[in-house]
Amino acid sequence: MKKIIIFFLISVCVGLPALAGEENYIRVKVLEGINSISISCFTPIEIRDLKTQKILLDKPSLLDFKIRPARNGLNLGGVVTDTQSISIESQPLGIISLGKRQYRGRIECRRQSRNDLLIINELPIDEYLYGVLKHEVSPGWPREALKAQAIVARTFALSKAKERTNEDYHLTNTVLSQVYAGFLSEDPVLTEVINETRGMVLTYMGQAISAYYHATCGGYTENPKYVWGKSLPYLQVKRCSYCKSSPHFCWKEKLGLRRMAQAFQRNGYKFNQIIDLKPLGKSPSGRVEKIIIIHNKGRTVVKGNDFRLILGPKIIRSTNFKMKKIDEAIEFEGKGWGHGVGLCQWGARGMALKGYKYDRILKFYYPGTKIEVVY
Repeated sequence: MKKIIIFFLISVCVGLPALAGEENYIRVKVLEGINSISISCFTPIEIRDLKTQKILLDKPSLLDFKIRPARNGLNLGGVVTDTQSISIESQPLGIISLGKRQYRGRIECRRQSRNDLLIINELPIDEYLYGVLKHEVSPGWPREALKAQAIVARTFALSKAKERTNEDYHLTNTVLSQVYAGFLSEDPVLTEVINETRGMVLTYMGQAISAYYHATCGGYTENPKYVWGKSLPYLQVKRCSYCKSSPHFCWKEKLGLRRMAQAFQRNGYKFNQIIDLKPLGKSPSGRVEKIIIIHNKGRTVVKGNDFRLILGPKIIRSTNFKMKKIDEAIEFEGKGWGHGVGLCQWGARGMALKGYKYDRILKFYYPGTKIEVVY
């Protein structure tokens, strides 16, 4: 009993969600707005009504079991029910297939409307990280950089879980949260790294931090004030000389004015012709703070990061750029990839190659934080 009480107190003190068992669980939205899903599982599987907890199906296995929204509930394998949401759970270590995707843990299927389903994957935090890390770093990178990334990704997930305690899910499976592709994207090297850093989280004054990270800073990290309008003491502008080997350290792109106008129209802007662009202010890290768009209906000012996301983060890779007009196009020349806040992944790789351990890497990018083991 003493051990249980101590674990609960530790969880509360660090500001992390204290859930049943020794490890925190995470809830990830993996599909939304679909009109059917096919379930397969080769171990014993159970389907329950989420509201009543009544067992609706209990089978030794399932193959291509179809779930669809119905008029007043869910159609489960051809049987129309008034159930609005279900849980799908296999025996421990069982993998559940959703079409071509495979997931550990439990699956929830919720009817959003007569035509739409919402699919959520709930699983232990480290098993979630198994399906994340390969999309963030290469297994061939130095071990210390991989450890740093594992701790940062875990911290990011747990801080989001705290923020969204009362929501249906904590994270999406896209770059808007962390890219998560489930069981098929796991890698044995990265699984070892996650297990080696089990329970390690970055904290500041007893709270899990907002552990933002990005691919390449291009020489300087960014203050989040100039990206999202909020400053945090452990996320500062840092000169980083470790990411110069990144293939994204320097980049160029040329975009036609017409193509840019179309992108802004798709995002709700009313003008249909862009005449020119002008930078408006720079952050202390050298990134463009705002952009003046000169168009056929006047002028519009947008934040630099919003500008980047509207045109596409794979096209305008960062807001650390210069631009010039060439005929009916704008040429961008920039540095780095991502918003620039927090850990620079290629910088962490560079530090590890120079012999820095994971704790030194994390202290460099998140000054004033501590690494604490919370489960």
